Amino acid sequence: MGRKRTFINLDCHRNRKLNLGNYAFTIFRAGSEIIRLLKKLNGLKHGGNISEAEKIIKLRCSECGAKAHPFDTECDNCGKEFETHKEE
Repeated sequence: MGRKRTFINLDCHRNRKLNLGNYAFTIFRAGSEIIRLLKKLNGLKHGGNISEAEKIIKLRCSECGAKAHPFDTECDNCGKEFETHKEE
């Protein structure tokens, strides 16, 4: 007999189902990260890595000052074309 999977319904609007194992893994991983952070804040030894915050890039159009996404080629507000730089 195959292993029976347990599903829980987390999104009743779209009726998506999530494997309970993946859900539990995510919760336990987040919990262990919190424990590591608390140990670090209290000067205690901790094992494992603590994740870093992601850098948020804020760009604005030089012509009108509207917010721009890093991959935009032109301003959504005024239509000015942005310069593109190639990474080497």
